[in-house]
Amino acid sequence: MASTWTTPVHVRDRLRKLWERGDILRASLTDEPYRIPLKGPTSEEMPRQFDAIRRWIEALQAEFEQGDAGRRLEWREINHRQLGRNRVPRAVLFDNSPAVARYLKVYRALERFTTVVETLRTRRPELVAWAAAHPRKAVEVASALPGILHVVDWRLDHSDPDIYLRELSLPEVDTKFIERHRGVISRLLEIALPPEQIDAAWTGAAGFARRYGFRSPPELIRFRLLDPEYTVGGFRDLTVPIEDFRTFAATGIEHVFITENDLNGLAFPAARHSMVIFGRGFAVAALAGVDWLHRRHVSYWGDIDTHGFAILDLLRSHISHVASIFMDRDTLMRHRDHWGTEPKPTNATLEHLTEEEAGLYSDLCTGSIRANLRLEQEFVDIRLVREVVARIAGKR
Repeated sequence: MASTWTTPVHVRDRLRKLWERGDILRASLTDEPYRIPLKGPTSEEMPRQFDAIRRWIEALQAEFEQGDAGRRLEWREINHRQLGRNRVPRAVLFDNSPAVARYLKVYRALERFTTVVETLRTRRPELVAWAAAHPRKAVEVASALPGILHVVDWRLDHSDPDIYLRELSLPEVDTKFIERHRGVISRLLEIALPPEQIDAAWTGAAGFARRYGFRSPPELIRFRLLDPEYTVGGFRDLTVPIEDFRTFAATGIEHVFITENDLNGLAFPAARHSMVIFGRGFAVAALAGVDWLHRRHVSYWGDIDTHGFAILDLLRSHISHVASIFMDRDTLMRHRDHWGTEPKPTNATLEHLTEEEAGLYSDLCTGSIRANLRLEQEFVDIRLVREVVARIAGKR
C-alpha cells in the first residue's frame, strides 16, 4: 500500500485535530455533516498495485461502512483503459457531529456541550456566542455552569453592587468558586453587561472585582518613619490602606525615600524629618493620588536594570520632581563585583528620565556594557547609602 494513501488512522488523526480545535463541537450548533477527503491511488498506480488497492479499500470499508453508525464512504468511478470501470473511495462522510463524536468515543463531551448551549439559550441567549467561540472551555465548565450563571444573573440585577465578592450569597457559589472560574465569568460579563457598567481601567485577575463594580481589598502602603523623634501612635513601621496614606498628616516629614527591596527598607538609616516607603515594583503607581508627596522632597531607589528605570519613569510620570539615587553609572561601576543578570529586560520607550539616566538605560537595553546587566539594590555598599541619605536629609 502506498504510503501517501489515506488510511483509517489518518482519518482518525484528522478528526481528532478538528475535535481539539473545537470545530466538531461548534458544528453541532448547526448540525453540519463532515466530509474528510481521501487521497488514494492514481490511474498509473492501479495496474501495478491492484492487490494493495483492494486491501486499502477493504480497510476503509471495515472502518466506515459497518452498520448504521452515521458514517459511510463516498465513491468515485475510474474508467481505466486496461482495468475498465472501478470504484474507489474519495471521502469519508459523517452525517453530523454526534456521528463523529461516537466514532472518536467523545460523545459524553458532546452531550455536555449540548447541555451548556441549551442552558444558555434558555437563560441567557446572548451568551450562546461565547460557547460557539470557546466550545472546549464550555465543555470544561459544564458542571459549574449553574453557579457561573448565578453570578452573572446577580450582577445583571445589581447595576452598582459595591460589595465584596465574599458577600455574595448564591447557590453553589463562594469566593473560591469565583476564583476558579473568573476567566469564564469575566468573558460572560463582558458580553452581557452594558459597557457603562464595566470599568475598563481595571484589567487582569487583580482588577476583576473593580472592573465589574465590586469592592476590592484596599491597596496597602508600608512605610517607616526614619526620624527617631517622630512616631504615629508609638509606631514607626506601619502598613496602611492607600486611602488612609493619602490623608496622612505628614507633619514634620520633609524627605521621602522610596525603595523597592523590603530588606533595604528595613535597613534604611535613620534620618531627620524623613520616611521610607516600600515601593514594591510597579505598585508605585498607587502613589499617584498622594497629593502631599508633591510638596516633599522625594527620592527613588531601584535596581540598576531596565525594569528599575521603567519603574522610575512610571513614578515620575505621576510625581514629576522625583530624584533618583544610586541609579547612576558611577554606582554601577563601583559595584562591578556584584553585577548580576536581569532575566527578562524591557526596551520600552521611557519619556521621564534625565539625560544621564536615559543614557545608562540605553546602554542596559543594548547590552553595550554587558548583556542583561543588573545591579540589585542590596549590593550597594551600606556606607554609601548612609552617606547619601545623611546628605539629602541634611538639606533644608
